[in-house]
Amino acid sequence: MAPEILGIGEVVVDWVATVDHFPEPDEKLDSKSQNIFSGGVTANYAVAVARLGGSVGFFGAIGDDHYGRYLLEDFKQEKVEIGRASCRERV
Repeated sequence: MAPEILGIGEVVVDWVATVDHFPEPDEKLDSKSQNIFSGGVTANYAVAVARLGGSVGFFGAIGDDHYGRYLLEDFKQEKVEIGRASCRERV
């Protein structure tokens, strides 16, 4: 069954680091911890719709690397439909 709602936009990986204080210009800090999260305005809306029980798909470009696989797995876990066309293919 095709999704009832289709999000078209970007999906990104957000890196979040915990530090002691906000750095001054040119100051270098060591982070206490680092995490990555899926992001992108339209991608976040698609996940929100899926969590509310909506039938939603997402159309966008995702890289073919470990971050791209992380994003695809996140969409799968959140029950957001994704296509399987490669960005290298011309359709």
